[in-house]
Amino acid sequence: SVVSEGTFADSGPIPVRGLSGERKLTIALYGVGAKNADFEVKDFKVENVINGSRIAIDINPGSDVNPINIAKSGVIPVVVMGSSDFDISTIDQSTVAFGPDYAAELHSLGHFEDINLDGFSDLIFHFSTQEIGISCDSPFITLSAMTHGGEYLEGSDSVRVKPCN
Repeated sequence: SVVSEGTFADSGPIPVRGLSGERKLTIALYGVGAKNADFEVKDFKVENVINGSRIAIDINPGSDVNPINIAKSGVIPVVVMGSSDFDISTIDQSTVAFGPDYAAELHSLGHFEDINLDGFSDLIFHFSTQEIGISCDSPFITLSAMTHGGEYLEGSDSVRVKPCN
């Protein structure tokens, strides 16, 4: 939002993924006045992802081994399972990321369907095999997201990466 000089706007939580080790935070300011404008970051904290809620996901629904061929370009379906304990409509779909390279959903939004026929809607996302960043030694892949209320969500499923020697 636009604020006048000398006033402050609270942006709320800004999810930052992939932080480990020492990192530099760069913030680009567009349309706020002079190039190299001064600004202040207050109350900065890094929350441990372990504090997030675990969600149930299923990679390649219908397959127990979840094969992923990293030598070919393709699409990987990933389902976030809804249940009586978790309403999938609370997921902010713009925050969904998959794999070590935090791939974005191919179609920008997932679609709702009851995949496991348990009476609860599930949320299906599609990701490019080439964008998720897995390697032969990846035993599982993680999907992360935020709720509309700012809660961190994370779920993992096992995979069999091929071709690997």
